[in-house]
Amino acid sequence: MRVTPRWEGHDSGLSRNFNKLIGSWRSWSIGRIILRSATQLKLMTMNNKLLFINEYGIYPELVKRLQETQYSVTVEHLMRNAIKFIKKQNPSVVVAEFYHEPQFRDRVSNLESMLAQIEGRHAETRTLVFYNPKHQEYLDKLLTVFSVDAVLMQPVTPQMLVETIDAFAANE
Repeated sequence: MRVTPRWEGHDSGLSRNFNKLIGSWRSWSIGRIILRSATQLKLMTMNNKLLFINEYGIYPELVKRLQETQYSVTVEHLMRNAIKFIKKQNPSVVVAEFYHEPQFRDRVSNLESMLAQIEGRHAETRTLVFYNPKHQEYLDKLLTVFSVDAVLMQPVTPQMLVETIDAFAANE
């Protein structure tokens, strides 16, 4: 004896529609899982996101040269937005300008919050900092607390920047 659901005897179209809906949902979810796996694999093999934090200076030649590289470049002008980007996107390289201002009081520079975020959650992210030579002593204080992968003294040329970033990729 075959047991049928209650609705099957009343409206055969209802059960057919229900099965179509479930079938399409299953294929959609399987496709989504496959797509998600392929996307994760691609991100694991090629995380080419570069974050360029440009709070104080104007560096159009550096940004233009970075956009010509293999990296997907994002430029942020506010540290708050840069930290949000780091949390969500996990870039492979972060390039930032070091800046010291005596009015910071409890901080040495503009980079502490960002470097703490990177060291705490994204240790694989490489950091490159460029600085003005007059802020050398404050940079040295920062480097005693946080690790930075590369430091470049200003003026930074596009060639210097790209060579340093390429060295990061070669060392991985």
